[in-house]
Amino acid sequence: DSDVQAVNAFLEQFAHTARNVDYFDVNALLCPELDCEVYNPDGTSNYFDQGHITLDTSWRLGKEIVKAKQVPSAFRDLGQNNPLQ
Repeated sequence: DSDVQAVNAFLEQFAHTARNVDYFDVNALLCPELDCEVYNPDGTSNYFDQGHITLDTSWRLGKEIVKAKQVPSAFRDLGQNNPLQ
């Protein structure tokens, strides 16, 4: 969606100019190849409503972010004893 892309571009630019602000975009994980799946392979929904992901999807994305070592610097040290790693 062009509105989402515009907001993300603004936030990314802001993060480059602001101190202690990191930006990371989960769209590549949520919508690989720009194809946003509404349902998971097990049939559960990725979305709570039109603009928000479910808690289960949030946890899944979080695990993928940690696994890919894409955790923003402000959070890296917090998860050293985290079972998700």
